[in-house]
Amino acid sequence: MKRNARLPPDTRIYAIGDIHGCALLLETLLDQITANEKLLSEAKHKSLIFLGDYIDRGPDSARVIDLLLHDLPDGFTPVFLKGNHEHMLLKALHSSKDAAVWLR
Repeated sequence: MKRNARLPPDTRIYAIGDIHGCALLLETLLDQITANEKLLSEAKHKSLIFLGDYIDRGPDSARVIDLLLHDLPDGFTPVFLKGNHEHMLLKALHSSKDAAVWLR
């Protein structure tokens, strides 16, 4: 029997991945989510699911982390998953060999 996956009608989820230190783009996206929410019917359960890779490559990883910790839109439950870039950084903190790979 074929089944289609569906969210309950009072649930809304936004999934965001691969931010890679691009704080300005993240701020823009969060502003767009806030604006979009004003156009939609009220949802009882709202989640922002972050799919990892918050850091590395982009110009402002520290600002990305600050936004995620302190500046998310009101009314959302955040879910933070660890990406491979966070995994590599954590390994680098415990091993000089892994630190050399990270710095490369």
